[in-house]
Amino acid sequence: SGITTFGAISSYGMDLEVCKNAAQRVVFFNELIGSDPATVDVLYADFLERLNNTKSTKECERITPAIAIHSPYSVHPIVVKKAVALAKEHGYPLSTHFLESVHEREWLESNKGGFVKFFDKFFKSPSAVTDINEFMSQFDNYPTHFVHCTQTTKEDREYLYAQGHSIAHCPRSNRMLDCGRLPIEDIDSTLSIATDGLSSNWSLNIWDELRAAMMMHHQAPLTALAEKLIKSITSDAAKAIGSDAGVLEIGSPADIAVVTLPSRCNDSSEIALHTILHTQDVESVFIDGNSITI
Repeated sequence: SGITTFGAISSYGMDLEVCKNAAQRVVFFNELIGSDPATVDVLYADFLERLNNTKSTKECERITPAIAIHSPYSVHPIVVKKAVALAKEHGYPLSTHFLESVHEREWLESNKGGFVKFFDKFFKSPSAVTDINEFMSQFDNYPTHFVHCTQTTKEDREYLYAQGHSIAHCPRSNRMLDCGRLPIEDIDSTLSIATDGLSSNWSLNIWDELRAAMMMHHQAPLTALAEKLIKSITSDAAKAIGSDAGVLEIGSPADIAVVTLPSRCNDSSEIALHTILHTQDVESVFIDGNSITI
């Protein structure tokens, strides 16, 4: 579908070899999980080993080591603090899943809801390890990509914007998991559109995702929304991960996807709209100025 860079959130590191052999640039997010104090040290050690394995891929210049905090309910705040400090020290891109479901918000706010039985059964835990405000404050002063955010309030999002954070929106996954709608028409921060994984989607084609976003966000004016969506997979997506790609400018990586529309678009303000509507596969792809076989 024309992707020249993708972010891979990896729980176990088993997909690193595949990513090393991919033609695209890869931001390899090593995922950190562990909320039980009895096991966090072991899990953190495993995370560090996976991160070091990613760093050792020096022969592959297109792999960028990165860190993903699984979620506020599944990572102990002490471990979050260590991981954020590590990201700051080395300049790693940082992401976290955040307030994806009603159950998550209820658990973090009041230790109630659908998570109660799960945490009691598997961890004998009667309460969350953190709350919403404490978790957000852990990332202060280091731009982080917050994924989903469907159950954030306006106040939550304003806090994220003030700290320079960005948001990743996964329309089809959010709909299929009944997570609610992220009001992207109100988002004043950097926004990326993402597919999430195939466990909650039917394709990883980004054009399918953009079309779904157009239908989901019917409140927004169509042409303006289309422009926003194209930026969300190019310049804004690059900004969110600290890349200088995503734009056609001197000095930026020559990463280009070529799309041919079925007919001439007479109104230039509708080019983004027609591109989203009519594209399934791109015509050609260039990475670092080199043509990539597709």
